[in-house]
Amino acid sequence: MQPIFDEYMRMYPGMQQIMDLTQLSVVQANLQALLEVFSLPFEAPHRMPVTRDLSPQKIEVIKTWLKNQIAKKKKGAFAEKTQGPG
Repeated sequence: MQPIFDEYMRMYPGMQQIMDLTQLSVVQANLQALLEVFSLPFEAPHRMPVTRDLSPQKIEVIKTWLKNQIAKKKKGAFAEKTQGPG
């Protein structure tokens, strides 16, 4: 994932002021919000405009990765809740 996010940040350096996608901790703290933005229809006015410059394949890779990260986070939270700290 990092190469895709790095490419994105090189194309749009101003994005770093909004959300620095080169920082894994920032991405992980915003998984759901990022998934929502990347999942909007191409024509949606609230779609992150610069995502239009990423290929549909890269967008799908990002969405799949985000969904997997969200699932891991939920699974970890559920395990902690039911079994206590590791």
